[in-house]
Amino acid sequence: MPRSRARLGTECPPVMSDPTAIPRPLPFELLIVSLGEEWGGQLCDLIIADADLRVWDRLFGVIEANYRYTFTLVSNSPDAEKTNQIPRPLPASSASLLASINSKLGPWPSLSFDVAGLLMIVHFMGEEWIELDFPRRDLTPERYNAVATLMQRMGDSTGRDVFMSPEGASEEGVMVYEMAQRRFRPPRHGKGSDGELKRRVFTRLAEALAPLRAETGKKPIAEELLAVALKKVAAISDSFTELMLQDELSPEERRELRHTWSELATLVTPPAGVDYSWSRPARERDLIQRARRLAI
Repeated sequence: MPRSRARLGTECPPVMSDPTAIPRPLPFELLIVSLGEEWGGQLCDLIIADADLRVWDRLFGVIEANYRYTFTLVSNSPDAEKTNQIPRPLPASSASLLASINSKLGPWPSLSFDVAGLLMIVHFMGEEWIELDFPRRDLTPERYNAVATLMQRMGDSTGRDVFMSPEGASEEGVMVYEMAQRRFRPPRHGKGSDGELKRRVFTRLAEALAPLRAETGKKPIAEELLAVALKKVAAISDSFTELMLQDELSPEERRELRHTWSELATLVTPPAGVDYSWSRPARERDLIQRARRLAI
């Protein structure tokens, strides 16, 4: 799928001194240009990249207080046909829902809500990552304003930045609600950067993967070696906010950091119910090659 799109400018509106003022999103026409026509008919994602249980609970509060929603629990139990479609109130705590997402039997949470006629789907991928999506083709200027209001509510309630990005391209955020400044703007994606943060990130990434350079790929990498590398790579992202990374790195550089973490996490703790044994050798060889490339 093509990735090249016109980029929004980096001009930002002045920071508002009035905390009650309503932030203005980027012009709809510019947002559509940035998304690109090739994305028509696909999805748009709203993402909070550094969530926790408190953030999930605050999101539930935003949805419950402002939107018509449908929440169900889906399972493989004997009476699933009778219970899977029963609407339920959102729980007071998200902890039990997130604890069950990797269960083989469930119950698995299913949550959607209406935003000015847009169907917004909430994806339960894990405690640290919140992702909502809606059909890109259904976005109109009026609905866009409603989505921007949702982003502001999410950011103000959770204390986190909220990104809008094309489907499956979280590194290519086209707009962020920057909570600390209470404003909307496009991430800079490395433009105008002095490169210092990039150097720090990739120096640490090379150091994290350094023990893998001596591996040949002819036999499995020791679990302990992978676990140590995963811990070090995770610490890199934990050292910076997602907005810092999307401001200072290009989408390709941000994608490499995320992909490295994802590959290590899959090798160390494969998702429940999925057999990755057939792809493990290729994944390990990819990590070895990346370690050697970063050392150059």
